[in-house]
Amino acid sequence: METINYQQFSEKLPTLVEKIGNEQEPLCLELPNSLRAVIISEQDYRGLMETVYLLSNPVNAEKLLTAASRSIDQATSWTKVKNDLGL
Repeated sequence: METINYQQFSEKLPTLVEKIGNEQEPLCLELPNSLRAVIISEQDYRGLMETVYLLSNPVNAEKLLTAASRSIDQATSWTKVKNDLGL
């Protein structure tokens, strides 16, 4: 993640915002008082908030983490899913 100072950020604001949006790459902004802020695209922000929401329910979190830990060999085939649903 690239880090820039406040002056660089203010000089290049439109270009940096476009880059953040297009490349989906966060930017670390270092402020004069040594504080740092991370700037992300709206799409990335919405994705993070959705993840927080989904993981906030313990039952849902357990199901998601279990599914994520499965190997590809354990996946259900698309044909089986369609057959099970009668499609």
